[in-house]
Amino acid sequence: NVAVPMSFAASTSLPSTPEGSVVTGSLQTRSSEDAAWVNTKDSAKSHWFKTDADSEAVISFAGDVHMRLAPNTVVHVESSSDAGLSVDVPQGDVMTSVPWSGKTPVHMTTPSGQVNASEGSFIVKVQDNKVALEVLEGSARLSGDNVTSEQVPGAEMKEITAEPGLVAQAEPDKPEAKPDDPNQNDDDEEDDG
Repeated sequence: NVAVPMSFAASTSLPSTPEGSVVTGSLQTRSSEDAAWVNTKDSAKSHWFKTDADSEAVISFAGDVHMRLAPNTVVHVESSSDAGLSVDVPQGDVMTSVPWSGKTPVHMTTPSGQVNASEGSFIVKVQDNKVALEVLEGSARLSGDNVTSEQVPGAEMKEITAEPGLVAQAEPDKPEAKPDDPNQNDDDEEDDG
């Protein structure tokens, strides 16, 4: 038998398996990236969740974090414990509620950026490799290569902290001119002089 000091045991958070519950329609889950999706009409524990065009679901995590999945949404839970969670959202809309205690930070990866929040509620929308972040309560940070905000027109940033009323967006890097053609311009029109 191995004795674990109580101070260490108390500070260690154990991983947990999130549970998805159907709000409308059905919920699909799978055991791994290569496994087939399986439909459920009730609830299921998994690390992979998917809704179809007629479905919505709620995922409950340790630490009292909840995510509501809109139709046509995919979420992969990379890690989950009462000390924090990390999820990948390749497509769809996810409304997340993080307790005000700040003890369960959320890290969300999308095709175009990362969202981090320690408390509050926010919506992340992923469509066509672009991500939009809308904060309902508290604050959340969006970071990526091309981050913009309607409230800061014309400014391209790598990161922005959004608060209620501020919508931030990120999209993939724009293609750059080829190194062998330094005179290439953005509008591809030739100047005949």
